[in-house]
Amino acid sequence: MNDEMLVSSQQFENDAMLHEHILESMDNGVIALDFEGKIITFNAAATRILGIPAEEAVGRYYPEVFFEYDGNDEFNDVLINVIYTRQTHLYRESAFVRKGGQTVPLAINSSLLKDERGQEYGVVSVFSDLTEIKKREFLQDTLTRYVTKQVVELILDHPESIILDGEEREATVFFSDIRGFTTLAERMRPKDLVAMLREYFTLMVEAVFQYQGTVDKFIGDALMAIFGAPTPQPDHAERAARTALEMKRMLIGFNQARLSAGQEPIRIGVGINTGHAVVGNIGSVQRLEYTAIGDAVNLASRLEGINKQYGTEIIISESTFRQLPDNILVRELDDVRVKGKHEPSKIYEIIGVQGELTAETEAGYAHFRDGLALYKQRAWDAATCEFQAALDMIAADKPSQLYLDRCRAYKQNPPSDDWDGVFEMKSK
Repeated sequence: MNDEMLVSSQQFENDAMLHEHILESMDNGVIALDFEGKIITFNAAATRILGIPAEEAVGRYYPEVFFEYDGNDEFNDVLINVIYTRQTHLYRESAFVRKGGQTVPLAINSSLLKDERGQEYGVVSVFSDLTEIKKREFLQDTLTRYVTKQVVELILDHPESIILDGEEREATVFFSDIRGFTTLAERMRPKDLVAMLREYFTLMVEAVFQYQGTVDKFIGDALMAIFGAPTPQPDHAERAARTALEMKRMLIGFNQARLSAGQEPIRIGVGINTGHAVVGNIGSVQRLEYTAIGDAVNLASRLEGINKQYGTEIIISESTFRQLPDNILVRELDDVRVKGKHEPSKIYEIIGVQGELTAETEAGYAHFRDGLALYKQRAWDAATCEFQAALDMIAADKPSQLYLDRCRAYKQNPPSDDWDGVFEMKSK
C-alpha cells in the first residue's frame, strides 16, 4: 500500500470517528435507514428519547424494532413514507409511545441520504423531544400575564425554581383596592367606569412589575399580587412594601389628572402579609389559575380591609414588618383579632421611606408611639396628651384621633382587669 493510499485510509477512519463523535454528542435523536429499511445509524440521543437501546436497533429492519411498540402508527408512517416517496426535507410532529406507556412529543425532520457521488442510498430522520420546548412555550405564554418579561426570562433560564404544580413556600401576599368604590361606581357611567379601572390597573400593575411581583388576579376593584413566587425572592417583603409606596406615588399624578377633568380623586387601601402559602396552578381540569391559598393570603386580605377602620392606606403584618429594612418607616398601629382568627395579630402602618418626612411629622409619629405605650398601660390621661400632640403635628392623623376617642371612652368606662389591649374586628 503506497503512502497516498495510507493517508486516504487514515483520513477515512478519522472522518468516520469524527462523524460518530458528532452523532453521539447530539441532543437530537438520529435514525438512518437504507432503502430496504435496515437501521444503519441509531445514536445515543435516539436511545434516550425513544427508550430503545442502540444495540437492539442497529443492523435490524425497522419493522422488527418498531412495530412491537403499540400506538405508533403515525410515527412509523413518517419514517417509512420517506423511503417510498423519496421526499426530502419533510417536517412532521408526532408522538412516540415508549414501551412503558410514556408518550413523548417529537419534531421530526426527514431527508434522503446521499453518498459522495450524490447517489441516494437511504433515509435519515432527526428528531427532538418537544416536551421542554412546549413547556417553555406554555410558560412564556402563561407567565407573561402574571409577571414582567425579565422574570419570565429568569424562570425559563432556571425552570427548576418555578412552582406550577403547587408547593408550600414563604411568600408575601399583597392586596389593594379602591376606597369607596361602590359609591364611586354608582355615580359613573359603565363605559367611564371601565375606562377608569383600565387606566388605574395599568398603573398599579406597573408598580407590581417594577418590583418583580406576580399579579395573581383582579377582583372587581381589587388587585392581588404575590412576591416570592413563582421564583424565590429573599427580599419579597421589601418588594411588596416598596410596591405599595410606589402605588401611592403614582396615584398622585393619577388624581391630579382626575381633578383637572372635574372628577373626584380616589384612595386605595393595601394589606400585606408574609407567611407560608400554597402557590401553584390551582383549579379544575377545565380551568387552572396560578394563585396562592392559605392563612397567609386570608390575613393579607383582612389587613387590606382594616385600613377602613384606621383611616390608613398601607397596613402590614408583624411578619412582614420583621423583614423590612430600617429605611422603610413603619409605626406600630394596634393589636387586633381579625374575624375568623383566634390569635391576635400585631399590625403596622408603612408611613414612608427614610429622608422624606419632615422633622415635625417625625416628631408627631414619636408622640403617637409614646401614646400607644401609655395606652397599653391604661394611663389614659397621659396617652391622651401624646395622641393630641401627634394630631397637632400631623393634621387629620386618623389613628391618633381613633386612640383619643378610645382613651376618653376607657376613662369613662374602664376595661375589665383581663383587658389585653387587643381590638376585636367584627367585620372583614
